[in-house]
Amino acid sequence: MTTDEIWVEHRDATKNKEDTKELVPALPTYAEQFRTMLESGMHSDVKFFVGEEKVEIPAHRVVLSARSSYFNAMLSENNSMCESRLGIIRTEQHEPAVFRRMLEFIYTNSVRDLATAPPGEVIALLMLANEYLLDDLRKLCEKVATTIISFDNIGRLLLLSAGHNASALREACAEFVREHKLELAQDVNFRQDIELNPE
Repeated sequence: MTTDEIWVEHRDATKNKEDTKELVPALPTYAEQFRTMLESGMHSDVKFFVGEEKVEIPAHRVVLSARSSYFNAMLSENNSMCESRLGIIRTEQHEPAVFRRMLEFIYTNSVRDLATAPPGEVIALLMLANEYLLDDLRKLCEKVATTIISFDNIGRLLLLSAGHNASALREACAEFVREHKLELAQDVNFRQDIELNPE
């Protein structure tokens, strides 16, 4: 009678995982490569003319379309709008610096130094994110905005939260109002904001 032998080779699972890790670039490197592509304008096929100064900002149709349903519809081949055909988009009502931050998020899924940005810029970026249907950017701005609530901007942030689907910001503003209702009752700017927007 013969005996069959089975040899089992044990492989180190951690070694295989490490080998795989080396093949996949780290996320920060990936994001930086896209940030560089945006900043350099290399191979761009779309041009934004932003603000009253009509600052030219190059971008890439495929990235915009993949990351934003708004741009996907605007730049679709089936769309007869001149933006789609020519790849030229004019948006004079926005500040170039804020618009660049929006594009940075589209390309890298992050915005550098947003936590330390001026409150007005965070507010403008939240409004821009809402306009261009960038829900993740809106949520990011909303989160930052909850940390910068002050007597100087509470009226504006409260109105912004009501008009831009920002429930977390609205709750943070309501909490601020509850904590400081006596001071706010005497604050001329806050009263004026509320009187101008009774709804």
